[in-house]
Amino acid sequence: MQIQTSHVASRLLMGTAALTFTLSFIGLQRPASTAQVVPVTFRTGDTFALQSDPVFSVGVPQVTDLTSSSARITFTTAEPASVSLWYWDRYTTRKLTDRYDTDHSFRLGPLKAGTTYIYRIVASRRDGYAVAVPTQPFVTPRSFDIGTITVWLLGHDTASLSWTTEVPTAGAVFCGIPQTLRLCDRFDALTTSHRSWLHGIAGTHLTYVIHALDRFGNTDTSQPFSFSSNPKLAVQLLRFE
Repeated sequence: MQIQTSHVASRLLMGTAALTFTLSFIGLQRPASTAQVVPVTFRTGDTFALQSDPVFSVGVPQVTDLTSSSARITFTTAEPASVSLWYWDRYTTRKLTDRYDTDHSFRLGPLKAGTTYIYRIVASRRDGYAVAVPTQPFVTPRSFDIGTITVWLLGHDTASLSWTTEVPTAGAVFCGIPQTLRLCDRFDALTTSHRSWLHGIAGTHLTYVIHALDRFGNTDTSQPFSFSSNPKLAVQLLRFE
C-alpha cells in the first residue's frame, strides 16, 4: 500500500530501532465515534491506532410512549445530521429516516404486543461522516383484557365486584344509570386481582363499567353490565363476561 506524507505523526517500532514517519492513509474510512480506538492492520506486524471523531456524537436514545402497539425513540446529535433508524423483530425489518437536525424523534408502529424489537441508529453529517449506534432492544407490553366479573349482592344495599386482568393494572368503576355514570370506586395500586365495594344501592337497577389501565398507558374497558338489588335475598351471586 502506498504511504504519503502528511501533518499526522505516528511512530512505528521495528525491533529495537525507533523510526518516525509522517503518514496519511489513502481511502481509509474514518471509524465510528462509538469506538474509542479502532486498530487497522496494513500488513503483518504493522498496526496503527486511529482515534474517533471527538466532536460528532449521538446522545443516548430514549424509548418513550411505549404501548403494546407503538413506541417513540428520541435522541440528539452533537451536530446537524440525517438519521436512518432500522427496527425489527424475528420476521420484519422496517426503516425510518429523518431530516438534518440535532433533535430526532421517531414513532415506531404498528408493533406487536409482547414482542422484543431491536433498533439501530446511523447518523450522517453533511460531509458524509457517519456514526453507528450499537443495537438496542425494547419489549412491547402485552395487551390485556378484563376477565369475568363476579358480583356478590350482600343484603339489599351492598355489592362486591371482583375480576382479574392478565397484567397488573389500576383503574376505576363507574356506575349509575346508563346516561349518567359516575365514578363509584377507584384503585391506584397495580395488581392482577381486583375488588370493588358499592354501597347504598338498595332498590336500584344499577349499570356499571370497569376501566383498567396498565403502567404503559394501555387501557381496556368492559361493556356496560346491569343488575338489580333484591331485598328478599341476603346473598346473591352474579357473573358477567
